[in-house]
Amino acid sequence: MVRVQNQYALQTLISSDQLTVAVVDDSESPSHCGFTIDEGLAAWNELTDWVSGENQPSVIDLELTCLATASDEADCNYDPNLVVESGLPTFKRSNNIGVTGINSYDAVTGQLDFQSLQLLGANETYDGHLNAPTEGSSFFTVGAIQQTGSTAIWQHSSAFDANSSLLYLPRVNLLNVSPPDTNEYDVYFRLNSEDGVDGLEFIEFEIAN
Repeated sequence: MVRVQNQYALQTLISSDQLTVAVVDDSESPSHCGFTIDEGLAAWNELTDWVSGENQPSVIDLELTCLATASDEADCNYDPNLVVESGLPTFKRSNNIGVTGINSYDAVTGQLDFQSLQLLGANETYDGHLNAPTEGSSFFTVGAIQQTGSTAIWQHSSAFDANSSLLYLPRVNLLNVSPPDTNEYDVYFRLNSEDGVDGLEFIEFEIAN
């Protein structure tokens, strides 16, 4: 279960009789690289059966296995009509949406500053920063945070979803890098705990511009 770009890379390296490619259609309830527990369990069960000598599972097999055990059919969204192509669709925006607040990462100090962070489901917004991770780690601890007011929920800004423990920081600028990097990045973290300390584990980034 990987991102589409990584899945295509796997397809070029592994023969089709050794790799089942299944895409989850989450358009009805969008997530960021997310899978339901039932979808994951179905994939695991089909994989273990395959390793034990059963036939290679198809996408339909994964969907039927998911439906057989899930309490809610909406949690099973394997779509046999979706395939990973070599040419991934991209959509260029002539006018990128603006972001409330400025987010930046300092390559020298390792500190990541954010502004106008929304707690989804609430109106309050916060400014603050994440402390630099230790060398070789991608685990940030939470630094100073202060409430700054409120913003409309529809505005594009940093956001934390307590239900999924995910933090989203859009259009992060990189400071003090050589050579200079003019790109901006959408960055994703997951709330986690390391050695009894709560913090945010870096998941991935995407170029925003």
